[in-house]
Amino acid sequence: MKKLLIIAVVASGLIFSNQTFAQERALTAADTAKEKVQEEFTKIEVNQLPQQVKEAVSRDFRDARIVEAAVSRDRIYKLVLVSDSERKTVFADANGNWVNKK
Repeated sequence: MKKLLIIAVVASGLIFSNQTFAQERALTAADTAKEKVQEEFTKIEVNQLPQQVKEAVSRDFRDARIVEAAVSRDRIYKLVLVSDSERKTVFADANGNWVNKK
């Protein structure tokens, strides 16, 4: 009878430790993916943006101004726009076409 109780306790411990390990592993994978997305872009000065990108912002976000800019290796531009009290991040290619990044 004591052996059954000990086996049940040990089995419970193993099950809970496996679940904790799986959760930690999932969090680590998500953190790595987030870091990868953040590392893809290199900050640049707003005046280094292509003219087409600047024109697209003026056309589609009339009251906004670009406060931050970054570029990826494949020439996708990440722009942080501010208008009134709203802050928005948008993505565009070098020709000023909007890109849906999620």
